[in-house]
Amino acid sequence: MQVSQSVDIDIECRPEEAYDFVTSLESPAKTFSGYGPIPAVLETTIDGDGPLREGTILRARSSDGSVMKRTITILDRARRHEYVIDGNGFRPLFRRMVRRGTGIWLFEARGDKTRLTWTYRFDLRSIFWWLAVVLLVRIFFGAAMRRCVLATKRELEQTSSSTELLPRVATG
Repeated sequence: MQVSQSVDIDIECRPEEAYDFVTSLESPAKTFSGYGPIPAVLETTIDGDGPLREGTILRARSSDGSVMKRTITILDRARRHEYVIDGNGFRPLFRRMVRRGTGIWLFEARGDKTRLTWTYRFDLRSIFWWLAVVLLVRIFFGAAMRRCVLATKRELEQTSSSTELLPRVATG
């Protein structure tokens, strides 16, 4: 049984720019600040040497002390980025509830913008945990996801057009 949550946002940039930012090692620490019991990501590193590719294992160190192992399963530049997080990296209570998490990022060109859609699926260890996981995911993890995509939008739009960030002054 799975519990899932999705968020999407339009960003004024090309899909390649959004994809390159989202898949960078620095992005999670810049954009995923957590929410409530959901910890922030402090650092992401590659396990071993080499470039990011399908099969690469990343380690994400979180503000609660946990270290999650993220295995890249799909890297399709400017279209799709997917990874699986082993549930053993979650804190003990959530680890009892969830076997693994799957993150799916989709990038769709829409004129001069990119529609960024992020879906997260959690595979439960038992139906017994369904309600607890639904509440955690819909209330807290969903809010953390929304904050993350908004931070991603700010980062990308700031770098692609710094003039848009200037305050607008009403004249009259």
